[in-house]
Amino acid sequence: MAAAGRASERGASIEAASNRHAPALFLLRSAAAGTGAYLALQRHVPPDLVLVVDATCWLAVVSSISFTEAWVKFRAPLLDRHVAVDVGRRVFRAQYALEGALAGTAAALLWARAGGSAQGALAAAREGQGGALLAAAAAILLLELYAAELRRQVAKWPLPPPQLHLLSVLLALAKAGLPAGFVWHQMLALV
Repeated sequence: MAAAGRASERGASIEAASNRHAPALFLLRSAAAGTGAYLALQRHVPPDLVLVVDATCWLAVVSSISFTEAWVKFRAPLLDRHVAVDVGRRVFRAQYALEGALAGTAAALLWARAGGSAQGALAAAREGQGGALLAAAAAILLLELYAAELRRQVAKWPLPPPQLHLLSVLLALAKAGLPAGFVWHQMLALV
């Protein structure tokens, strides 16, 4: 019983150490994405093209982690399930931080594309210039963060409800489709 208590305390301290660096990593990723977009705009690269690159990176992050890494990890025969779940939780936390940085960069680029006007950016989104697709993907990201918090709360249960996993899969599919639709829309517009 005492060994289980020590293992639980050790796990909690590792989790606390991991969470301590999350804000700094998010800021670093945001600064990198924002700086890249800023430098591209300073070199007179059209905001639409920079948005295509940002949305393509967003699509790559979602598809590589959600549809490849997670699937492969849980089929590895030598990886204990509890270790895979812990690694998965950390990987998805990093994915959400990177997606948040890309979503913030997309919002700033949509604002720049509208001439620095929030009203212009909202009008452009309503007029079908693709910004609504990225806004919907950002909304799904917020839903996923809420679902991740729910999963963290029910992780203590013997069997978490399977609906949470199904919700995560459906949200990931929708979130991958929205940047893909935006890229397709913009590529057709640029041609």
